[in-house]
Amino acid sequence: MLDIFSSIPIRARDVSSNLIHAQIQIHEKELFTGLFHINGKEPSAFLFAQGKLFAVYKLSEKRWLNLPPSEWEGEITSSSGDFRAVSASMEGLRLLRLFFEADFSEAKTNPSLPANELNSYVGSWQRGDKAGLALVHQNGVSALMLFPAKESVFTEAALINETQTQTGPMVINQIKAWGNRPCQTEFCVYQEQSEAWREYSLRVSFGAFVQFVLRRYEELAGRFLVTDLGEQVNEETQSWGLALSLYGSALSNRQFFETAERAGQTYVTIFDIVGKQMTAVVGEKMATNIYKEAAMQIELNSRMLVQKYILSRIG
Repeated sequence: MLDIFSSIPIRARDVSSNLIHAQIQIHEKELFTGLFHINGKEPSAFLFAQGKLFAVYKLSEKRWLNLPPSEWEGEITSSSGDFRAVSASMEGLRLLRLFFEADFSEAKTNPSLPANELNSYVGSWQRGDKAGLALVHQNGVSALMLFPAKESVFTEAALINETQTQTGPMVINQIKAWGNRPCQTEFCVYQEQSEAWREYSLRVSFGAFVQFVLRRYEELAGRFLVTDLGEQVNEETQSWGLALSLYGSALSNRQFFETAERAGQTYVTIFDIVGKQMTAVVGEKMATNIYKEAAMQIELNSRMLVQKYILSRIG
């Protein structure tokens, strides 16, 4: 497995459980969002969101195991090796979590792939229409690149360097600037039973569903009311402290959710705002028909997720 954490400086060597405990307490108080990585005989990783330790992973036979909370203390006690820590944005944290919960059983590797050939390589990557990650290491910098199902162009990316995990458009531009420089690359796909990938799939599915709903609503009610609806939603999500916004019919979703269940609860609350205005304007029967039409526009797995986590819970 490609070591994407080697670019992070080592903070301490041959750490003990006492040091790990101390670092956890310090970073909890600092509301740290990011990663601890301990590179020992069996490497381990700890993920934090705003100071809360929410996931612990252990590398075993080229697979990261997501340990249950009951085993966290034992993992801390038994961990030893080089200690690294790197901060991340919430978007970067989402990508790191997808990496730890990806399926590496049939991972594809390339020891020297020019950066500008990455997209064409992904285009020929047989992954069974699954979403996947490209792991890239080049000249002391590592990157994670997320490719949606059936797509050969990545939609999210994170650079892991000495100080932090960077995300956003500048990351995409920086990767493109590598040109023909050779990179170490590894490609893995989503893991169906993973909570991280389930949350990701629901996020994508809900975004597509909302877009179809609001496009149809705009055809019936006009752009002004869609804009007004977006302002209502954005005012509410801002008051809740959520990184979720509507721009026309497009949903910008930078929010981190630990589980698909928690994401679904939030999406239901948001959609309740949407549904109330739509019902008031076009009537309950037409609003229901719009939901049904939109659900049929998205692919089957996405439709099942939207039905399970959102539509089945709308009153």
